[in-house]
Amino acid sequence: MERKHASWITGVAISAIIAACGSNATAPTPAVTIVPMPVPAAPTVTTVTVTNTGTTGITFQLGAIAHLSDGSTLDVTKVAAWDSSDITKATVSSTGVVTVRGDGDVDVHAVYQAVTGSSHLIVSQPKTYALSGIVSGQAPRGAISGAQVRVLDSAGGSDPKFTNANGAFAITDLGIGRHLVEVSKDGYQIWETEITIVDRDVNLPVTLISTAL
Repeated sequence: MERKHASWITGVAISAIIAACGSNATAPTPAVTIVPMPVPAAPTVTTVTVTNTGTTGITFQLGAIAHLSDGSTLDVTKVAAWDSSDITKATVSSTGVVTVRGDGDVDVHAVYQAVTGSSHLIVSQPKTYALSGIVSGQAPRGAISGAQVRVLDSAGGSDPKFTNANGAFAITDLGIGRHLVEVSKDGYQIWETEITIVDRDVNLPVTLISTAL
């Protein structure tokens, strides 16, 4: 009877130890909820402004500036889609270079991210005039055919024109301003003069002097 009593006591002790160990177990960590930070929206294009520094000459550069919703600006000249309202008066390249084709009013547009900017232009072709005349020799010599006429406005000069059987010549597409004219022919002294074109064609009689004189 005493052994059974001892066994019962031992069992109770073991149960107490197990219960004590269970009471010291680590409590589960509570779940943590992570709230994502809001991502700010990317700025959007509000307006597009087309700029230009002048509309003189056959070609000139336009610019396109995008104004964003955050107050900043962006140069979109080279990435905007460009077009002209009348290509018979002016065309515009993919980088905003305008080429004048005629005279009158035209609207040029730049589109970036579905927002359109525009500029109203008044364009015109530069005015050009003609130089014409008769080349002849000193009396009693008459008209000289085959004489070379050049306008020396650059290092190489213009393409030469030659007088016809009647000694006549014509050079077109001369702009307003001063031009140096040279006339030459084998057997004659070179003849030069300066002309000024203002607002009309110029008639220029030329008399060559023979080198035999």
